[in-house]
Amino acid sequence: MTDVAIKAAKAEAKLRKLSDGGGLQLWLDPRGYRHWRFAYRFDAKQKVLALGTYPAVSLSAARVARDDARALLRDGRDPSAIRRVDKLARKVAAENRFKVIADELLARKTADGKANATLDKATWLLDMACEQLGAATRLAANANDFSGQTSSVPDDRRGPAPINAAKKRRRKTNTISYPLPRRCRYGRRIET
Repeated sequence: MTDVAIKAAKAEAKLRKLSDGGGLQLWLDPRGYRHWRFAYRFDAKQKVLALGTYPAVSLSAARVARDDARALLRDGRDPSAIRRVDKLARKVAAENRFKVIADELLARKTADGKANATLDKATWLLDMACEQLGAATRLAANANDFSGQTSSVPDDRRGPAPINAAKKRRRKTNTISYPLPRRCRYGRRIET
């Protein structure tokens, strides 16, 4: 296969596969896109590894990627599984980035001399957010489903208790309110 042959290849009504050798294939789909694929067998199963699209990934780059995948197969490792593990590792790293930024924020608040109550509340909120993000990432990696995430915060971690109705009434009665003078529609005061 050459670059000229790739550019001259036309899409058809059905998927068309052009083989380069060693398992490297160029798939021409009916919409006109050209995708590089590496077809291989692992544990007696036929598998396909995506290597990118043609203009973005040249023929020589696709051949290098094919050779790298074949080297992994020679070592007895599945290239698709390795790619999935790398993707999951990037997700975990993204989760840990939030924790690092949260720690920097707490350190800055401490250096600024914030009150202990402020630091305690910020720590509590950020710890709860880290737990929720970690649980959501693990859940997404396992099941791609976020159901049940709304009430997973333990009761002892929910924060201060809400103000009850008696305290609200007491606060209301302690405030002094002055009635506003009544006015007519022309803005003059109405004496009562």
